[in-house]
Amino acid sequence: MATKRRPGKKKATDMVTTTVSLERDMYRSLRHLAVDEDSNVRDLIRKAVAEFLRKRGGHR
Repeated sequence: MATKRRPGKKKATDMVTTTVSLERDMYRSLRHLAVDEDSNVRDLIRKAVAEFLRKRGGHR
């Protein structure tokens, strides 16, 4: 059976895992925001990094 993927979502093999240290309050705020947006912290961080790179001209 084929694995279903959401449109625009990358395969796991296209991803690199990294570790980010956040201040406790920042992480807590991200968790609350993720719940409010029906998302998760991982995806919020990815979106924030993608936006940062777009603004800096570094996202291809």
